[in-house]
Amino acid sequence: IGGSDDHAAGQGGGPTYAPIGVPTNVVYAEELSPAGIFEAIKAGRVYIIAEGPGGPEIGFTARCGSQSAMIGDSITGSPIEFRVDVTGGMGRTLRLWNNGTPWLLHGPVEIDRDPFVHTFAVTPFKEGRIRVELTDGLYLSALTNPIYFRPTGGCSVMAAAGERTALWPLLFLPMGIMLLTCAGRVRLDRRLPLS
Repeated sequence: IGGSDDHAAGQGGGPTYAPIGVPTNVVYAEELSPAGIFEAIKAGRVYIIAEGPGGPEIGFTARCGSQSAMIGDSITGSPIEFRVDVTGGMGRTLRLWNNGTPWLLHGPVEIDRDPFVHTFAVTPFKEGRIRVELTDGLYLSALTNPIYFRPTGGCSVMAAAGERTALWPLLFLPMGIMLLTCAGRVRLDRRLPLS
């Protein structure tokens, strides 16, 4: 989880100034409620946009047979096909991290179009985790929590928060929450108390 703190009351400037909302946390929740948001955070269904709500968005999924997984899930089987979708990331670099180290076998990859899709397959021989990171030169633009994987058995997914029906990707903003839909961004007028 990323957090922001503005000691300049919105009047700051310069390359290190970050107003409230920078970074932004994107949370995939089953329901649009405080309990749903907290459950999703606990399950690891979060990625961070270091540049704030105007920065690049990441979709990160995995598939084995007919089973699919997303950020925070564990997927079992072989081969596992991973997919990274990036919107608003033109000119940045996509890096994959495998078990906490840069994974040079599958990157780095320059993002040369918008939207951008990168796919790769893994035949795991041991348990592990993969996460995604976007950089803009030396600066971090966005990063995901991992998808966990295991090599044994047939294809199956253990959802981090149990079975899910619908997911609501949410952006925490300084004055409320932004809901991402397939049609684009929709700002919610009501504020959800988080306590």
